[in-house]
Amino acid sequence: MAPAASAVATAAGAADPGRTAGIAVSRPATAGNSIGVGNQTFELHGLPGDQAWQASMATNLPTLVPALESLTGLQMPAGTVVVTEVAYAFNDAGIRFDPATSTLDIPQSAGPGQIAHALSHIWFNSTLFSDTWVNEGLATYSERVAGDGNYTTCADAPAYPGAREPDLTKWQALDVNSTIAAQNLYDWQYAASCAFFSTVAESMGSANFRAVLLAAASRAPAYVSTPSGASGKAPGPKLVPVTSRYLLDLMDERGMVPAGIADPDKAQALMAAYGLFDATTLAERSAARALYRTEADRAGSWRLPAVVLGPLESWDFAAAQTAMTAVGQVLDLRDQLSKGTPAVTLDGTGVQNAFEAATVESSLADVIDRERKTVSAAAKVAAAQKIRKTDHGFVQSIGLIGVNLDTPLGRAGTELAKVEPDLATGDAQSVIDDIDAATTVGWLRVALAIGLVGLIGVVGIWIVFLLRRRSRRRCAEPTL
Repeated sequence: MAPAASAVATAAGAADPGRTAGIAVSRPATAGNSIGVGNQTFELHGLPGDQAWQASMATNLPTLVPALESLTGLQMPAGTVVVTEVAYAFNDAGIRFDPATSTLDIPQSAGPGQIAHALSHIWFNSTLFSDTWVNEGLATYSERVAGDGNYTTCADAPAYPGAREPDLTKWQALDVNSTIAAQNLYDWQYAASCAFFSTVAESMGSANFRAVLLAAASRAPAYVSTPSGASGKAPGPKLVPVTSRYLLDLMDERGMVPAGIADPDKAQALMAAYGLFDATTLAERSAARALYRTEADRAGSWRLPAVVLGPLESWDFAAAQTAMTAVGQVLDLRDQLSKGTPAVTLDGTGVQNAFEAATVESSLADVIDRERKTVSAAAKVAAAQKIRKTDHGFVQSIGLIGVNLDTPLGRAGTELAKVEPDLATGDAQSVIDDIDAATTVGWLRVALAIGLVGLIGVVGIWIVFLLRRRSRRRCAEPTL
């Protein structure tokens, strides 16, 4: 929550809002009341004699903690948070949360909004998000929505008051020497960061907004390519703070896409307006994400592999585009096989498994090679089945006598269904070869048959001749 401009130059400031206080404040030596809200205990350390602050905490904490948990979907970390009353300070109005010691500073004059802002920093601090504008934007949004209790959001950010282009990555802090211009810039960055989260939260809806924050807290992968939720690897260990790049991916893929937002670049366009990314990088991101969404939709139940998701998550868009070109070839061949041979599917086979497990492009090349062989084998089996059903004619039928065509043909179909293209091709080709050779074999058999008949005739004639000759000899012999 940004202090008013008139407060400039009243105390020493700090350069890290939400993480370090504006001034150093000595802590009371004794604790006050402890308040339990759910699994969270708040140990109150008020300034001596300030019962009003203690009463304000006792009234607001039980109301604001559930409101914030409902808004964000996040739960308080449990254990004990020491809440200390501090005098007014510059940066973040003196609000400070130290995740190392679970200590929260809340100003003496804080109302429900500031208290909500302070409590939200228990989540939104440097251990979760690496950039100050994210932590302060989310905290200010939480302050406006949960703290006010009527779910009002930040309006559009006012005109940028700086001399250069807006840049939320360079967070303005205040100190005793800060000028009015610095104060104006300080106020603008709070308004701009809150307006950003108000806009995206309203666009994606409360449920998707909570899903984004939960994904960030668990460091879940941004890109989820199938309904089953399988995706690439998370960007890093859980303790690594979430970057603005990773947050943008989460907002798009787990917030905007599920919400059906027509403009796929809405969130990144807002970030670009605040100087967070350069136009060239965002244009490359837009092109890569559009292709990714197309291929993910085409893939259906097939999960896109890490060779695609990894470069997308690391913002290596050139590598992602190259990998998705290969993915397109895989899906083209899969669909070609499914359309041409409906009885054969690659779903649930080693081809799908190899595709989903691909971590390098050479693995996709192996999948493509196997698919091409399978398509070729399917054509070979179809050709063998067709030629087997045709009328072979008299001579060819004679050539096929004693030839078993159905066994290798049935085996080829089984091998094709198992995506064993080399074996299927070999068996189908053997059927084709046998049928092709049958005509020649048939003629040979016909010729042999004719030859045998002729030979039998010659032998018969010779036998008749011999018998007649013998008969004549007997007739010519003299009678005694």
